[in-house]
Amino acid sequence: MKLTKVNVLNPDPKPITITDTLTSSKMKAEIDREFPRVKKYIWNGNNAEINGQVNGINELKINGKSYYPTALSYTKKEATADKGETAVYNLLIPGIDVKLVAEMELKDNVLQFKVTDLQENGTEKVKTIEFPNHDLVSVLATETKAQETAASITGDWVAVKEEYKDLKTDTTDVSGSRTMAFLNSDRLAASVVTNVVNGYDKVRVKIGTDTVLNTKKASLSGGAWTYRGSMVLAPEPLPWAKVVITPDANGDNIVDWQDAAIVYRNIAEAPYGSSMIRDNISYISMNIGSTTTSPFLRAFDNAKKISNLTDGFGQLILYKGYQAEGMMIPIQTMVVILAFARW
Repeated sequence: MKLTKVNVLNPDPKPITITDTLTSSKMKAEIDREFPRVKKYIWNGNNAEINGQVNGINELKINGKSYYPTALSYTKKEATADKGETAVYNLLIPGIDVKLVAEMELKDNVLQFKVTDLQENGTEKVKTIEFPNHDLVSVLATETKAQETAASITGDWVAVKEEYKDLKTDTTDVSGSRTMAFLNSDRLAASVVTNVVNGYDKVRVKIGTDTVLNTKKASLSGGAWTYRGSMVLAPEPLPWAKVVITPDANGDNIVDWQDAAIVYRNIAEAPYGSSMIRDNISYISMNIGSTTTSPFLRAFDNAKKISNLTDGFGQLILYKGYQAEGMMIPIQTMVVILAFARW
């Protein structure tokens, strides 16, 4: 097929007109043939729709710098026993001679976007990859019950931030990184799961006025994928993102963020060690201020006391301190992890 050129000097958002359709047992996705993005999703059961990227810029970022790739080819593959219908895009990034192969696969109620091949034919080495304003899924304020719900978890002390936005009543614009995020209208709910390494940049949320549509829009995109964290180590896995769509999933006859959270949980990767959390008390045995308040024997004695008081309930103890303040261990700041299961 012949692909249109992108005006890289003035990359204004433009309507997506050259489209194709991916079909699964549960829904359809209208996709762009020139760039790996979804225009909209249609649920088979009730023909309900939820948007992807209605107007788009063919932009991606390599190492923080914007590029507007040339689409070399587009092909569509039929579904197989273990894979849904798939669209394949070959992209050439001008100036740095990097080629990407990206796929979008639709299976059941999940659309997976993923980069399957990356070739560095020039001198530029790819460290980070971003698809800014990709709008993997979006809702408009003109839709009934258009809402955004998100959580950001940084790992700091009790630093779990939650947000809820109703696009009709909340005038605040939002833009930034989130750990998880959900969108819904009154008919469909959606979420995005990615393999972004940075835990608080898994998903990018953007709420603001779409200048082309002239209405407020909430959208979800992937964060910044780290491909090379070090020039001496092997690259990280190539980027992928999964968009999961659902109508009412919990049987309460209401479509909201909870339905999106249920299907998110079904496809999200559980953090390493998460199965241990419910069976253990977690706390820190800390040495600070040169007082050595928790030497090893005292920490161990406290663990035995807690075990006795909790009838042998498990404990996960982070033994933490500073070498200059009495910690006789060969690392500068931490850590020894002591796991006490049943005594």
